[in-house]
Amino acid sequence: MTIRLRVIGIAATATLVALATPASGHAQATGVPGFRIEACRGKDDPRGAGFADFKTRDMVVKRACTPYGKGLRGMVLSVSHSGKRGARVKRGSVARFAINAPPGTAIASAAWSGGAVRSDCGYTMDVFADGARRDWTLYDTNKCPRSGRAQSSGDRREVANNINASRVVLRVICTSYGCSRRGSNYLRTSSVALRLVDTQDPTVNITSAPGGWVNGDQALGYTAADNAGLFNVNPAAGRGVGDNFHCVLITTTPCPRAVTDSVPLNTAQLGEGTQQVRLVATDVSGRTGASPPATMHIDRSPPDRVETALAGGDQWRPSSAFQVGWTNPAEVDRAPIVAASYELCPTGNPAGCITRRVAGDGIGATSIEPPSPGEWSAR
Repeated sequence: MTIRLRVIGIAATATLVALATPASGHAQATGVPGFRIEACRGKDDPRGAGFADFKTRDMVVKRACTPYGKGLRGMVLSVSHSGKRGARVKRGSVARFAINAPPGTAIASAAWSGGAVRSDCGYTMDVFADGARRDWTLYDTNKCPRSGRAQSSGDRREVANNINASRVVLRVICTSYGCSRRGSNYLRTSSVALRLVDTQDPTVNITSAPGGWVNGDQALGYTAADNAGLFNVNPAAGRGVGDNFHCVLITTTPCPRAVTDSVPLNTAQLGEGTQQVRLVATDVSGRTGASPPATMHIDRSPPDRVETALAGGDQWRPSSAFQVGWTNPAEVDRAPIVAASYELCPTGNPAGCITRRVAGDGIGATSIEPPSPGEWSAR
């Protein structure tokens, strides 16, 4: 029994690993260098979520920003009504709403809409901003009405710019030696719009990157944080879908302030070989911060086809196994060759071809054994 084997060529292969990760889509950024929020805006913010409240005994706070329902609508500060003659609250009794700028930000401008009714001039009703530059008063009751008459401001809108404030306060406070609980005394806020400026960049760090040689979409793990809130995290290059976060512009921290997650990296947009990759975080005000680099090894191209040599030459022989050798192509800063694949075909019968793969680090030779006598070619 004789077998003749003709060797045409063998293709060497390198190990390539591909990972994929899902992505999510959320909100849209609001610009540089700050961002704008709107509180008490109907069904989007039915309770003025960004404002904290405080009240003393017999004072009332009400959150009712939706346009429909019983009683006064909006964020309402008032006194508990009593029909009893002589019913009063003590000096210093207060009801208030307040919203604070987070660290590293300041309230640059404020717009307030609402109105007030006062039947006792002992109550001060005001809207003001505490700031490093100065205190601003957007609204304040004045001109006390005649005895037995109520004072009403009607609906109005007040705007203050360039205030550099740390907080905005809505307040009803008894400033006399006792204030009546009879009659109407309230401050009603229908909406508050604030623009905040941000002086701090977000931070992001890569916590995990794929090891070894890779191609395709990869996952980069990260942690990110920001004083006002993160809008998104994306690769600096090789951008995939990225992470966009859910932002609700009704509070002074409208987006997540800290996130631990992963984002996809599209290595097709990067060069091959050893690469430095970074992530970039963008906050709600449009400020950006980049991570320290992480090292990745990228190889998208298979090795070139190699020229082979058949031990003993191209001749008929009685042995059923043949040794084939080759020289691997030089590949600098690429994935090492870890396997070779070949196709073995009987001459004149392409339908009878078989394909085999032989593993081995830096493999440069292999034994080939045709399954039956005859003339075979390998490539």
